[in-house]
Amino acid sequence: MKIFISKAAISTFCLLALCICLGCAAQTSYQQPKETPLAQPFLRVGVCANAPPVIFKQGASYAGIEAELAKELASHLGMQVRFIDCAWDNLITDLLDGRIDIIMSGMTITKQRSVRIAFTDPYMQAGQMCLVRNEDKSRFPTTGTVQFTTVRVGAEEGTTGDFLVQRNLTLAKKESFSSPEKGVKALIDGKIALFVNDAPVIWWLAATYEAKGITTLPFYLTQEDIAWGVRKDNTMLIDSANSFIAVWKQNGRLRELLNRWLPNAL
Repeated sequence: MKIFISKAAISTFCLLALCICLGCAAQTSYQQPKETPLAQPFLRVGVCANAPPVIFKQGASYAGIEAELAKELASHLGMQVRFIDCAWDNLITDLLDGRIDIIMSGMTITKQRSVRIAFTDPYMQAGQMCLVRNEDKSRFPTTGTVQFTTVRVGAEEGTTGDFLVQRNLTLAKKESFSSPEKGVKALIDGKIALFVNDAPVIWWLAATYEAKGITTLPFYLTQEDIAWGVRKDNTMLIDSANSFIAVWKQNGRLRELLNRWLPNAL
């Protein structure tokens, strides 16, 4: 029996076959774009840029330990970095509200902060230290003489140093400042006798104002871990940041960076 196929049917069949072939070719050549932990081109890094050598402004650019680490972390993620300057007290709120992706501003891990946000593995161990005028250094030979002092003690408001002064220096007269620079100025002017802050900031201020008669007390008041803050639901960013920290610790690049910025660390 002969089967007759019309020219129209043949044309339709050929067109359908061509579409299938083109679809297969397109599927074969298509490559899924590389995903980032945030599916966006920028890593939005929240900083309070008033704490050299941790993070500070140098002209129009950001500099310091956290600035360099933020750029390297963004590169590790296949992203570009975008710094967002925040008031210190607003960093966690801005993170939770989605205005920033990660806090990289020398933040200490505390139980209170860990209730609200997650922390990466620590990248540096430090603690609280004191600035003092040279002529008063002999008055504070031990941590105990600081803890039970009755003099006026300053700290940057909202920081771990401020919490320490408020909680542990019960006999001291306490004063809070909006920035480390204002605290050290008060110390130079004789308005306070001690200024408490994170060790890296204290070392930097002591070097900057050495000619003004300012020095450090040569001991830690606390031992603390410094890490980066991330929203608890952003597990992909937490894992990626921890992987970055582990690699940098293993290959020695983290130690090299910290030694460059903090050559006189205890």
